[in-house]
Amino acid sequence: MYRTRNTDDVADEMVHLVKSYGVKEILFYDDLMPPSHAMYLCESILRKNVRVAWETPQRVDLVNREVLAMMKQAGCRMLRFGVEQGDPVMMHRVDKKTTLEKVRQAFAWTKEAGIETFAYFIVGYLGETPATIQATIDLAKELDPRYVMFTKAIPLPNTKFFNEACAQRLVDCNYWRDYSTMKRSDSMPDFVPNADQWVMKAYRDFYLRPKRIMRQVRDLATWDGIKKNVSGLMGLVRGVQN
Repeated sequence: MYRTRNTDDVADEMVHLVKSYGVKEILFYDDLMPPSHAMYLCESILRKNVRVAWETPQRVDLVNREVLAMMKQAGCRMLRFGVEQGDPVMMHRVDKKTTLEKVRQAFAWTKEAGIETFAYFIVGYLGETPATIQATIDLAKELDPRYVMFTKAIPLPNTKFFNEACAQRLVDCNYWRDYSTMKRSDSMPDFVPNADQWVMKAYRDFYLRPKRIMRQVRDLATWDGIKKNVSGLMGLVRGVQN
């Protein structure tokens, strides 16, 4: 069940963090925030005159132009979207419950509102092929978010992915039980050949485009650009740690 907190209380806590600890930016962890609650939160932030940048993960199907405009006004600097896949068949297979059209629309609206984007992609699910992985890389380049993270698929316990891998005898059904009790320390096997190399290829294809290189050079010419790049690096580090 999704439960919300009083948005005035959240705004008061933001004020406390800024005044008492000099916090410069706040990262929310709530990627299921419905549009109505997002509006209430932004209204509370504006009403209490909270002066701090913030960012949050969000679903592509939970944003619209009105909400994004209000988020920008209330200090939202970046939205983090879990896109995961760039192939419609694979998107359905991993039960993403959205469409590529909704993904594209959400990114277009977010950029229109003046909010930066951070996109997460996963490669190496069961059933993936070089063509479906390349489709994911191509979508990342098309969306052109400010930052991206590509990770290798890992079947977590009690997920559809894990159950399928277990049923196909691709992974030991007791893997996570043994791993959590330190009876084993080996890594989960790859489910597509050269999964790690695909991840590295995705990063190279995205960040080593002339367009991206020129943007990075321009950003490093300003203090604000330097801060954004450092912030992006920290975001990647936090994502890896989580």
